[in-house]
Amino acid sequence: SDWFYQRAFRDRQLSDAEVEAALQRGTPGDVQRLMICSSLTTNQGLSRALEDHWMGLTRLCLGSCRPGGRAERMPQITGAALTGLVRAGPLRLRVLTLVDVAEVPLDKIASCCPSLRALALRGSLLRAS
Repeated sequence: SDWFYQRAFRDRQLSDAEVEAALQRGTPGDVQRLMICSSLTTNQGLSRALEDHWMGLTRLCLGSCRPGGRAERMPQITGAALTGLVRAGPLRLRVLTLVDVAEVPLDKIASCCPSLRALALRGSLLRAS
């Protein structure tokens, strides 16, 4: 996806409640392409906000956007945010871009997303700090 080639992602600083409220405006299936980069969003918040939208997504980009210096105090998006994706399969997801998302269950994503054509990973795949 073209998202992967961006040099930097702007931190939108969206809270879990703001992400959930934005996604509630659409009915399941309406949200097909989504990019979330926020230092304030948590795994639980993302998982809850995306619960009704996994089946309709074809392109997804997730990033933690944790600024330097404050990183240890900020929430970090990890593979746990993708739990709903794995449970909801099989999905129509064709492109998945993950930026600084640690502990990604790649094997489970591959098995629940038969339409996946592009998987772009940037940053550390190791344990969250």
